[in-house]
Amino acid sequence: MVTASRRAPRSPTPYRWDNLARDLLALADALREDQFVAGGVSMGAATALHAAVLAPERVRGLVLVLAPTAYETRAAQGDIYRGGAELIERDGLDAYVARANEQPAPAILGEFADMYHFEPAVSERLLPSVLRGAGMSDLPSPDAVRSINVPVLLLPWATDAGHPVSTSEKLLELLPNAEMHLAEKLEDVGPWTDRVADFLAKVS
Repeated sequence: MVTASRRAPRSPTPYRWDNLARDLLALADALREDQFVAGGVSMGAATALHAAVLAPERVRGLVLVLAPTAYETRAAQGDIYRGGAELIERDGLDAYVARANEQPAPAILGEFADMYHFEPAVSERLLPSVLRGAGMSDLPSPDAVRSINVPVLLLPWATDAGHPVSTSEKLLELLPNAEMHLAEKLEDVGPWTDRVADFLAKVS
């Protein structure tokens, strides 16, 4: 039996965020969904944003949770991803996971920081390509983002260098129809479920 990971391409190009957005649109085609609300966390948020640029007539709204590094902060993150890919190829997946888990958890997690544990859901064979694809990626250009004229819900949290508040603040500045709710402490995350439900009720 051939596993999905063995069928997956080894080139990093398919794992760029704009190409993930094309995959999202292809999935919507397969499900016969002409219009939909797109959203996700981190890379998922970036994918949704690219989908709205590629097919603005199909995306009715966006829910962007923990938007990742972008623009001015993206180059340094790209270096981290490329370094991670090289580490896996040189020393193996366990070494990469160990290094990732040596990094401090976002301070917002407080007493739950000890539960913050990175464990990739991608095979050792494929992960370097996925990391390099992410390292090649950025959010759509500011001009492209300005063209997105659908309701957008931005949900960032503080103290997370991989998902800086500055990205969501920049998107709030660029997007003509966006609202943002910043979680400055962990208790602020709890209401996000209701905020998303209310948002979906308005745009669906």
